[in-house]
Amino acid sequence: MKAIVIDQYGSVEELKVIQVLKPVVKDNEVLIRILATSVNPVEMKQGLEKLIF
Repeated sequence: MKAIVIDQYGSVEELKVIQVLKPVVKDNEVLIRILATSVNPVEMKQGLEKLIF
C-alpha cells in the first residue's frame, strides 16, 4: 500500500509517497482504509518547524 511520509522538516516538497507493507491485522483489531484526510494549520506549522503558539 502507499503511504505519505516526511523524513525531515521543510516544505511540502519533503513529502514522499512510498510503498509500505500492508499491516497484519491481529485478533480484536481492524484495518481502516482512508480515502481522504486533511491537514490543519497547526500540523503545517509543525512540519515547517515554526512556533505554534
